[in-house]
Amino acid sequence: MKYADIYVKDVTSIPAGEHWAILTIENILIPGDERSRIAPGHGYPERTESYVSYALYLKEEDFRQELTRALKDPWKKVRGIHVIETYKAITTIGIEKE
Repeated sequence: MKYADIYVKDVTSIPAGEHWAILTIENILIPGDERSRIAPGHGYPERTESYVSYALYLKEEDFRQELTRALKDPWKKVRGIHVIETYKAITTIGIEKE
């Protein structure tokens, strides 16, 4: 098993330029509270929340090796991507006469 070079937690940790990534859908079951079980419509009902994890690889061979391993697991929902360019937003502030 090859660990990712970066486990992305926010957009600032994604490097500019070419890289490979494995996107994995993760589901977390959040149990409801007792009140929602006793009196439906009250309290906090059970729910499932889904998240996407982004494991980033700087070397294509490491990426291919780990993606092949991940795809063999029938319970995992994964997708591999190759990022060639990255873009960032630029905000411009200007003034004009009224």
